[in-house]
Order: sequence, then structure tokens, then C-alpha cells
Amino acid sequence: MPFLHAEVLTYLNPLRQGYGAVVPVLKSRPEPNHASHSKKCLPHIKQRLKPNDLNISRFYQDVRVEYVPEADIDRIDPDFLRFLMLTPPAI
Repeated sequence: MPFLHAEVLTYLNPLRQGYGAVVPVLKSRPEPNHASHSKKCLPHIKQRLKPNDLNISRFYQDVRVEYVPEADIDRIDPDFLRFLMLTPPAI
């Protein structure tokens, strides 16, 4: 994550109690790259890597997930700048 936001992680981590992952949802889509994942997720992630299934959010069906609404993140990062993915310029 190029713009990792400490305040967002500070908010997400305590919510992970009892969950395998806490995942922000922005524009109705989960943001797994800025989520907080527990070690409980490792076996499920490893299972997905073997068949080369690299879509991180697919293992969410195997663990308990707390989805954090956009409004909660808006209070911390109202412009959602920490969630921007920059595309390198074409050469």
C-alpha cells in the first residue's frame, strides 16, 4: 500500500477481536489491501496459493469477516486518499 494510513489501521485492529479479517468497504467493494488480517487467515491464504488463486478476497468465505462501512473510514480519511492505487505512466 503506497499510502498506508496508521489511523485507519489503529481503528481496524481492535475490531478484529473474534474475526479473521476486518475489511473496509468503499463504493460497495471490499478493500483487502488495507484490511487487518489475523494469523488465523494464513492456512486459508496458503490453500488459495497452491492452485495459484491470487485473489485475496476469495478466502474471506473461509473465515469470519467484519466489513467496515465507508462512513466509518470517512471519519478518519474523508478523501479516501489512502486507498488510491496509482497507475504508473505508460512508456
